[in-house]
Amino acid sequence: MRSATHFLAVYRSLVRHTAGSLLLIVLLVLCSLASLLISLVLPWQLLTAIDGRSPVRWQWLIGDQPVMAIGLIVLAAFVVHVLCEWAIGQVGKHGAQKLLDAHAKIGLPIGYQGKTRKYFMILARLLSSSILLLAVLLLLLWVYPSLALGMAVYLLAWLLLAVLAWYYSSFRVLVQAESLSKYGWHLGFIFVLAWIVLTYPYVQAPAVVWIVICVIACRQMLIQLFTSLLRVQLLWKNQEQVFLLFLPDRVQSAKAIQEPLNLQKYIQDLSAPYTGLTELTTLLGLKGQIKQASCFLVEKGHAAYVSLLQETAGDHSSTSLLKLYDASRQTVGEHERTLLEQALPHWPVPALLAVHQDRDLQALIWSWEAQAQWLSESEKRKCAPSLRTRLLACSISEDLQARYERANAPLHERWFKELDWQACLLMAEDEAARERLERFRDKQGLISERLEVLPRQLVLPSLLGRRVARSPAGQHWLMSWSRWQWMPAGAGWPSATSPAVMRQALQEASAYRRELLALDVEDAMLACQIYALWSRSVAKNLSMADILITRCLSLLPAQ
Repeated sequence: MRSATHFLAVYRSLVRHTAGSLLLIVLLVLCSLASLLISLVLPWQLLTAIDGRSPVRWQWLIGDQPVMAIGLIVLAAFVVHVLCEWAIGQVGKHGAQKLLDAHAKIGLPIGYQGKTRKYFMILARLLSSSILLLAVLLLLLWVYPSLALGMAVYLLAWLLLAVLAWYYSSFRVLVQAESLSKYGWHLGFIFVLAWIVLTYPYVQAPAVVWIVICVIACRQMLIQLFTSLLRVQLLWKNQEQVFLLFLPDRVQSAKAIQEPLNLQKYIQDLSAPYTGLTELTTLLGLKGQIKQASCFLVEKGHAAYVSLLQETAGDHSSTSLLKLYDASRQTVGEHERTLLEQALPHWPVPALLAVHQDRDLQALIWSWEAQAQWLSESEKRKCAPSLRTRLLACSISEDLQARYERANAPLHERWFKELDWQACLLMAEDEAARERLERFRDKQGLISERLEVLPRQLVLPSLLGRRVARSPAGQHWLMSWSRWQWMPAGAGWPSATSPAVMRQALQEASAYRRELLALDVEDAMLACQIYALWSRSVAKNLSMADILITRCLSLLPAQ
């Protein structure tokens, strides 16, 4: 209720400061829709005129004049429609800027001007849609009362579903804003046509031209109505930002700065009765009553780990770990899922129990140990060499390798192209450093040749920043494989790794990958240094460039 009151205050603020722009946008929207209606209706008249059966209203014209007149009117109406849409955007920019100037706030979030224009247009179009809905209903009551009754029946049916969804979660999938905006007006248009056909013998219908006008008007109204649901949803999710930008006395808060999280509806309540999580488990097909839940966010809030303890039939309990991705991280989730679906028993990760993917949500599901613990930063540093060795032992299928390389050039082809040579030169402190850089540059062909023939390994950038768990048996599990890379063996290890440590890792990993037995440790060390140099260049951090270049040169022939 408080949010609804604030939205009313937003409209009062718009009327107070931008009444002219708001009124002009409403008129332009209605004019745009009216001209679009004309451009959709008159082609029917044009077809009859071309057939030589001009309606009575055009019979005062002779010869081909009806065709010419109707064609020009259709063209003019469509041009007016396009001009109105362009003018709406320009007036919206002016109105949003006028509102910002009136409030004169400073220290607003980054990109606040674009957001103000976006929300201003949404609020103005919502007002226009409301007026259009009222206008169409009045038209139907005046011209075609039975169709007005049909529209009322259709809209009340959706309203009933919304009420049921409020109390019963199984109905919520039917009234999600995205589904309604996609299917609601299509089903409504079919309903209108069916209603006209079924009721035509029993009611006094208007002339055919009025039936066509009413049908197209209903179609436009339904499009605006169900599209408005998405607009309302967007405003509701971003209400803190809207209130900050449009209300003069609203102060900035953390919620106003942050982007809304699409996963929030599932994880916002981690206590009984676990309404959002229950809806999530139903969607994922996980059975049992939730007894305990915990959650933490990653990917700036666009992904989450959720641990669930559920009680199933017969007083048995099961624990699951879910990793959820929202739609904005779809490619990241797909990248991780395709790898983990190929995981072998010796990989440092538990076996996947199931996966789920739809347009708005991706989920990886593991069977979890209730006593499993997440490692601290110091514990992750201690087990990092072991984890890197186990990653070195991981191999992927040829098909996945080909799919990866279709989107990512191999390191031997990209490192010298993407390395910021100018920045390396600027980091060279003396003539000796510049001479080393020149020698290194001359050897880029030799380096690429040595990298090309190396076997590959899985690399997880920023390994110590990922979630690592310890099972009750003491086994370490890597629970974040997002943005994995397929690089030459040795890549991804710390640049200060000693040859002895690398040799030991290659020997242990060769138990699972025989091709590592023939790998020269110096080649692996070269891959380690080149990868470190390249990744630092991509991150715009070349402070260690001269040190890394010196190490690379020590692994290359002097001549």
